[in-house]
Parts: sequence; structure tokens; C-alpha cells
Amino acid sequence: MSSNDAGSDVDPLAILGLDASGALKLGEAGLREALSRCRKQWTLDAADPSRRAEALRRLKRLQALEKELERAGGLQAYLRQIDAGPSHDAELEILIELARAGRPSLSRRQGELIRGEAMARGIPPRAVDAFLARVPIGDPASSSDPVAAAIPLPSRSPCLSPGELRAIHEPLGGTGKATYYQLLGASPGTSREGLAIAAGRAAGEGDGRDLDRRSEALRGGLARWRHLLDEPDGRHRYDNALFNDSIHRFVKIVDLVLCGDDTTHDQVDRLAEFGARDFGLSLEAVRQCIAARMAALGVSIRLRPGDVRFRTELARLAQAAAERARQEAEAQRLLDEYEDAVKRRRLYSAASLLARLESAGVASDEEMGRTLELRLARIRGELASIDEVARDPALALRALERYAAVLRSCADCSEALLGVRTLPVAAPPAPIHVEATRHGEARRLTWQVQGSAPPGCVYRVLRACTAPGPPPTEYPEGSFQLIFEGPETVHADIERLPAGSIVAYAVMAVLRGTIRVHGKPVREYEAASGAGMSAPVLLWNEVRSLRIDAEANTVRLSFLPPGGSRQVVVERWVGGPEDRPASPTVLAGSSTGAIDDGVFEPGACHTYRAFAVYDGPAGDFHTPGTHARHRAPAPAVVQPVGPAEDPDQSEGAMGGEAARGAEPPRVASSSSRLLWRFVPDWPTRPFRGCPAVGRDGRIHACLGDRVVALTADGELAWAYGTAGPIPGSPTLDAEGRVHVHAGDGRLHRIGDDGRPDRPPIDVGEPQGWASPLVDRAGVAWICAQGGGLLRIEPNRDATARRFLRTPRRFDCIGLIRGGILIVGGEDACVAAIDVRGARGKELWDALDDRGRTGGPVNSALAIDADSRVVAAGRDDVLRGFDEEGREAWSFALPGRLMGSPVVDGDGRIYLGLTRPGAAAGGALACVERDGGRCRWNYPTAAAVESTPVIGDDGIIYFGDNLGRVHAVDGEGRAVWTDRLDSPVRSAATIAASNRLVLGLEDGSLVALECSSAGLGGGWPKLMRDLPQVPVLD
Repeated sequence: MSSNDAGSDVDPLAILGLDASGALKLGEAGLREALSRCRKQWTLDAADPSRRAEALRRLKRLQALEKELERAGGLQAYLRQIDAGPSHDAELEILIELARAGRPSLSRRQGELIRGEAMARGIPPRAVDAFLARVPIGDPASSSDPVAAAIPLPSRSPCLSPGELRAIHEPLGGTGKATYYQLLGASPGTSREGLAIAAGRAAGEGDGRDLDRRSEALRGGLARWRHLLDEPDGRHRYDNALFNDSIHRFVKIVDLVLCGDDTTHDQVDRLAEFGARDFGLSLEAVRQCIAARMAALGVSIRLRPGDVRFRTELARLAQAAAERARQEAEAQRLLDEYEDAVKRRRLYSAASLLARLESAGVASDEEMGRTLELRLARIRGELASIDEVARDPALALRALERYAAVLRSCADCSEALLGVRTLPVAAPPAPIHVEATRHGEARRLTWQVQGSAPPGCVYRVLRACTAPGPPPTEYPEGSFQLIFEGPETVHADIERLPAGSIVAYAVMAVLRGTIRVHGKPVREYEAASGAGMSAPVLLWNEVRSLRIDAEANTVRLSFLPPGGSRQVVVERWVGGPEDRPASPTVLAGSSTGAIDDGVFEPGACHTYRAFAVYDGPAGDFHTPGTHARHRAPAPAVVQPVGPAEDPDQSEGAMGGEAARGAEPPRVASSSSRLLWRFVPDWPTRPFRGCPAVGRDGRIHACLGDRVVALTADGELAWAYGTAGPIPGSPTLDAEGRVHVHAGDGRLHRIGDDGRPDRPPIDVGEPQGWASPLVDRAGVAWICAQGGGLLRIEPNRDATARRFLRTPRRFDCIGLIRGGILIVGGEDACVAAIDVRGARGKELWDALDDRGRTGGPVNSALAIDADSRVVAAGRDDVLRGFDEEGREAWSFALPGRLMGSPVVDGDGRIYLGLTRPGAAAGGALACVERDGGRCRWNYPTAAAVESTPVIGDDGIIYFGDNLGRVHAVDGEGRAVWTDRLDSPVRSAATIAASNRLVLGLEDGSLVALECSSAGLGGGWPKLMRDLPQVPVLD
């Protein structure tokens, strides 16, 4: 509210922020509610000393308004009364006459200016609108907005701010006086003593005549004004503020006149007289103000004939105003640049701009200048300190960081910027104690750091691979290739390299980093140390698949020679592996994979050790070797002739006519009978897989290079041919389609009608043990021949995509659990691969012994009752791994495992074994769920290479290499045994109620009657269920 709000000529509604139309909209009830709300607020304000005077005045006007409403008899009557109240016509007439100045009408712009000036003087808007309605107003003049003038007005400084001036004059409200000079009847030229006497008289300090008529607020304001005048330059600043305020108010009148049409010289003369009379301005100030506004608004006047002097004066004033505006604009530009430089921390630029401002005579903030000089002095001291540090190469990184800190506080410090960009960085110390050790087919590389590694230090590992034999004294250029770079001091090299090669590693420490200032890079540096070398490492493999076949008086040892070896040497001694003498008998070396031995001690148990010989970096290297045992037949002993034995019950029964295939398979027990036998009429191979059963009861099997579908009665429903033999087992997806990986290198998907569901997809040659995995969504997973994993989408136009790139080779039937594919590898590890993303990610680190076994894992995996992964390696040790890949338990098997383990509902694990020695017998072993012990052994006369199947009644079914099919209960007791005319090395399944289906070595498929109605719980067969989808959600 302005200082005139409490005057007698102000509409009382204005204290509520209302005019007559607003009051009518509220109505009488709404108006009284607004009065009550304002009374509460102003009563609270009166308790605050800083707001007391204003609040008391408003409460007084509020009471007056309430009395007016009661006396007038209501809101409507009061509004009619104030319309007929005190007239402001005289004051409005002066403004309008000054604006018209002989013109027939006002412009619309002038009308707006008159309305704003009248409201600033406290004239009610209704009165202004009513008066202007009687004045002719023409079209708007084409003029600029006067508040956006580009030409500066006359002003004086130093002065009080507009806010400070309003605060000083606030107690004058209601006195009708605009300044304290008017209140005291003095002028700005009155002396200090005269002002003191007048102020004392006005405050009642003289004769006391005015004491009762002056309010406490007015006396306080008068005291503050006198205190201001006593301050140094106080009166000067007050007078200058009055001058600037008068100029500001006079400009509104000037704009009111100049915004009219066709301004004349007489109108300008009257305007100058009005400014000198009513605003107390000098004629010079008035003329400067008029000239400035004319230049700003682009107004030209019609001069009297021969009035060249005024024209010249106006031109001079306009030129001077323009020059002053240019200087002030230049100073403002420099000041803006100075403030921007300080804000952006460009301190040297800010100091230069500050000097230019001082030379231009522009006043600046002295405190800011002193602060700037102090900051620059500290920066100069810091630069001198950094120069001392930078002389030590070991402290170069610290110096770089300190240079960067200087740049963060002073962005245009050229010395710091030069230091950041040119200071050399010392190389870190070279790694020491570089050691490379062999872990399966991987190599583990470790090294140590001299002292502590500086921040940002990484290690670069390079590898050189040479042919067998002593390594070169000097490696040719380009021999070493980068294989790893990172901050770790250990690295696992899992790339598959040719066996027999010799690798050497070089490790370098590399210091690399980026210096950033406010997020922007200003320097990238890199310094490398010398190389730390490891001792050469020979890559060797062990002799595999050592097998003993006894024929009369000769023993044939067959094996797979490892790649890169010079030869394989076989030793023989009497006794077990632990009985090896210092000089065992050495058989002739071989590189062909077979050695015959015809010299041994009859009746004794012999141990054979086959080891490979490599050309190592330090000479011949012998591998630990693979052991096999053989018991030589004892001399024949003549026995008395007794009753003839049933040939079917003797262990040599397989040497009769049935073994030669002259008779069909015979059932030797009434507990089982042969239901049917399917003999293909095309060339086949030994059946080693497992049949898959669909929802319609059809039995699907891979026989040679064809996939067949048989009915439950053994009738051929259809046969699908491929271009190569199929080594694995079929898998059925959720829609009953058959997936097989054939020897033609393609994945085939066959519909239930025996026709291809989509074109075969190239996936490479199949592995010897693995089969396709198909998940619930129909996505197929293939163990690639060269290592890694392939993914094939279920759509018809899908292609094989390399999902996991790794040299690790997987040759095993895996499983999928919770989006993690678990599979055994040739590198003596079980791998866990996350298949939920776009690329495969290995989760178990073999170097941390996650999933680590003692030999290649080719047997199919299973899950036990404790959700552990059951895996058997070629080291003949059964292991259980938890979900993190840690070994939970292990059990050394009492024989060789050629099939795969299965698990019953109680967690017991069953697997067929081959016993070493001349008897070449076998057994079905039952291992406790925690691998603590073997619960029982069911011995057989021949090796057991088949995978058992568990029925829902707890009966376990399996075959042996003599063609016998055994049914054993959960306690290891025989239920029945049947003889067939061909060895059984396949995995069996219970295709339907009381129907056991298995394959024979001659490539045929048979069904036997059994007591089980279906599969048991747990992991009862190879690949878990009838469709052979080993997936756990």
C-alpha cells in the first residue's frame, strides 16, 4: 500500500484490494467476511514493532469503512454514496489538459498513462474511468514503450535506493507531505542548523504546540531522518534520492505529453515550466530529461520559425545522452564480462577486466577486487610449490593432480595447463615373480607387484607360443600377442592351444589415466614398465581311453595317444598301482594307439601304466600316466565230472549259440517276457542312446542314420533319414516335435508325421556323447564341436547363433535349471552358463575350484534330492556341486563309470560300473544321497555300461555287456534277470505301464514286460523324463 492509502480522498475499499465492481461481486456478506479476515491479520501485525504503524492505520480505516457501511444502510447505498463523494475532477483536469496541450483528442497511449498516474496518486479507478469517458480519445500513437528506453535519464549518485527512500518516507503517510522538507517548511538549501530547529519544532521540542498533534510513528520517522542527515554524506544521498525520484515521476508526465500526436514547441515549453514548478527540478535537468525521452521515443517537434537555439540545444543534449549511453553500455559490457569471468573461474581474465574498468572510471566492488587478488596470490604460491614436487619423477602423478586442482579453481591459468599437458609420467615398476601353472587345459598366471601399485595401474599380459623343444633365447619380433589387460594380478588363460606347444608369458605394468577438469579431459597419459617373464610351460594331455582286451594268451592294450606327444610308453608290473617297482617292465613305445603284451605271470594281477612323452622346454617330459589292471588267467585245473549245470545259469552261457545269434532272445524268468523286438532293415550302428516317448505313446529312437517312431506295440509309424549317423539321443519339445543332431552336421526338427518341420540348420559335427537340449520355449542348445554353445530359436527361419564363445569344449548331456544351463566339459570342469540374456555368461570360475573335477565329464548330469548337481568325471569320482559350483561331497567309485548316474525319490544315486581286472565284471552301485558311502553293490558277470532306469515301484532296470537285463529292488536284491543275444549298453526307459524299452548293441530295439507302471521320482533316467527335456523351472 502506498503512503497515501490512509488519506481522506482514498476509496476505503482500496485497503481490501477491491474496487466497486469487486465489492458488488462479493456481496455484502462476502465483504463483511473479508473485513473480519483482514481485522484478524492486521491485529496480529500490530504486535510486531516493525509493522505496528501500518497495521494501526489499516485497522483505523477498517473501522471507518464498517461505520460508513452501517451509516449508509448497506453496500449498495455506500457505493452510490462514494460515487457522489469527493471529486477528483480538478486533479484529473490538470493531467488531461497538460497531455492535450491544445490537441483535439488524446491518444490511447496517453489514456493508459493518465490512468496509471491517477491510480498512483490514489484516485479511485471508477472516478478515473468516469472522467476519461468524457474525453475524446483517438487512435493509438506509434511510439515505443517508455519503460524500455535506451537513452539514460539524468541521475545523481551516491543516493539512497528507492526502497530505502520509501522506508524513510513511510511515517509521512496521512500528512499530505511528500518529503520531510515539505513537512518542516524548509528547502533542500536550508542549513543543518535551520533544519535542526525546524525538526525540533515539528517534534514538539520547542513550545509544545505540535506535540499532541504528532503521532509516535511520525516522531520516530523524523528522528531517523535527522540521524540520516548526521551521517557522512547522509544529506547528500537523501537529496540525490529526492532528485532521482522527482526525475522518475517527471518522466511519466514527459511521456504523457510526448506520446500524443504532433508535439509542438509550445507544449514542450509548458512541460518544462510544469517540471520546474511542480517537481522542483532545475531547468537544465528538465531539458535533459525532455531531450533524453525525445531521443528514446524518437519524437520530433515543430519549432517556431527561427528557433535554431532550441534545436541546437536538443541536438547537443541528444548527442551527449547518446555518448553517455555508449559509455555506460561499454562499462556494463565490461562489468558483465568481469562477472562472467569470475563465475567461470577465469581469474586472470577477471583481473584484466577489472583493470580496464578502473581505467574507465567505473566503480567496482572493492571487496571483490581484494578477494580476487588474494586468490591469484595463492595460485602463484601453489604453482611454485608444484614446480618443486614435479622435479621428482616418482611424484609426477601427484603434481598432475595438483595442476588439475589449480585449473579447477582458475580455468585460465596457462602455467597449470602447460604443466598438465607436458609433465612426463614415470613408468611403474615391472611385475616380479611371474609364474605360469597348468590347470587342465587352462593356464593360471600370477605375479607380484613391487611396492604398492599406483592408482590407475593395469597389467598387460602377452603370450608367445612356440613348437615343442627348447624355447628360443630371443623371441622374434611379433612373437608375443596381447591376451589380457586389467587391474588383477592373476589371469586364467583358457584359450585352447595345440597340445605339445610351449608357451611363455610376459607381464607389463601400464599406468594409464585421464586428467579431467570439470568433467572435460585435458590430458590422457600412459606409461609402460619393462616385462616380467614367466618360465616356459609345456601344454600336454594325458593318454586317454586305456582299454585291455584279453584274447587267449595275449593282452591287447588300446588307447588314444594325446596330440603333440612324441610317443606313448607302457609299463607293466605285478600288483596294484601302489606296488610299482623302481624298474617296471617297459613295453615297446607306440604312437599308433595299440600294444600287444603276451608275457605275463599266469593268475597274477598286473597293472599297466601308459604315459605320453613330450619334447619339453627342459628335455623329455613324461605325463603322470593312465592305469589299467588285468588279471591273467590261472592254469587249468582238472575237476571231477559231476552233474551238468544249466547253461543259462553259467557265466559262459554267452559263448553258446545264443551269442552267435542263431536263436532269438530268451526269457529265463517268469517275471518278465519279451513283448516285441524291432529289427531295422537298413545298416545300423550299436544303440548307445535312450528312446524318447511322446504324449501319444510313440517311441522315438535314433537307429543308424534314421529317426524312427514306433507304436506302443513296436510297429513302425514312420522313419526319417538323415545324411549321417546320429550318435546322440532324440529330444521332444512341448509340441511333440523331434530334435536330433545328425552326423551331416545339421539339427533336424521332425513333426509328428515324420516330415521335417523346418529346413535342417547347420550346427557343425556332433559330439560323441552330447545330445541337443530343448527348453520349454522350444529353443535348442547345441554343444559346438570347436567349443562353446550354439543357440537355435524355434522359428522356422532360424539359424544357429554362437551364444557362448569359449575354447572350452562341452561333450556331455547337460540340464537347465532356473535359466542356468549346466554342462560338463572336456577340461575337467562342470560349467554353469546363464542363458537368460543375449549372450552366455559363465558363472562358475574353475580357477576358484567351482565345478572342478578330476577328469573330463562325458556322463550325463543329474540333480539329487538336495538340488545338487551330480557329475562323474573320467577319474571315476562321483561329485555333488551346490548352486555356487562348490563341491558339496565326493565319492571314489569302486570301478569305471561308462554310463550316467540316476537318482531316486529318496536321493540315492544308482550307476553301473565296470570292474578292473581279468574278470572284467561289473556292478550296479547304490550311493547314499550325501556321497558318504556305497549303500550296496549288485555284482554282475560282465561290465555294466548302460544307464539304469528307476520304476515307480522302486525297481531298478539295467543291462550288462553279456546281454543280460537285470531288475533289482531298492535294497540290492535281484528280482529277475533275462538274457538277450546282444550286449546292452544303452539307457533304458519305461515307455508305458509295465513296458521296459531298451536298445541292443546289434542296433535293434526290444520291449520287455516289467512290474513298474511308470517312472519313479527324482531323476529316474537319462535326461530325466520320457520326452527327454532335462529342464527344471
